[in-house]
Amino acid sequence: MATNPNLLAASILRDNIYITIATSNKKSDPWVSPLFTAYDRNLSFYWISPKDAVHSQNIRDNEKIAIVCFDSHAPKWEGVGVYLSAVAYRVINPIEIVKGLKLIFKRLNEKLPPVKNFRGKFGYRLYCAKPQDISITTYKVVNDEEVDARKALSLSKVKKELNRK
Repeated sequence: MATNPNLLAASILRDNIYITIATSNKKSDPWVSPLFTAYDRNLSFYWISPKDAVHSQNIRDNEKIAIVCFDSHAPKWEGVGVYLSAVAYRVINPIEIVKGLKLIFKRLNEKLPPVKNFRGKFGYRLYCAKPQDISITTYKVVNDEEVDARKALSLSKVKKELNRK
C-alpha cells in the first residue's frame, strides 16, 4: 500500500471503475447511487444515467454532491476510501458530451455511441462532477485506540499523481 496519501488516493481512483455519489433533493432527502465512471486530467468525473433517475433529478434540484470511491475487495480492516465533495451537472454542450463519452467508452473498451443518443427524446444523459475538495481514510489514536479518521488532500497533488503514466 502506498505511504504517500496523494499517490494512494490516485491509485484507488485509477483502479476502481465505480464511484458512489450522494445527492439530495430540494427537501434535503438523501439518495446514494453506485455508478460506472471515467475521469479526465482535471479529475472531473463523467457518468451516464437515465434522465429520470432519482440522482439525475436531484442534481437538477441541487448541484452539490458527495462522492466516495473504494476497493470493495480490500481485506477486512484494510479498506481505504477516497472522499470528494463536488458540483455536478448534466452535460449539454455537444463537444463536452463527446469528450465525456470518449472517456467512458474507452474505459469500457466499447465502441463510441452517437452523441444524439444522449440528447433530445432519448432517455440517457451524460453527467459531470467537478471536485471541490478531496480526503482519504486515515487513522488517529484516541484514548490509546486507533480509530478511523479522514485526511484532507490537495486536489492538484492527486491530479498530478493520476496523470503520471
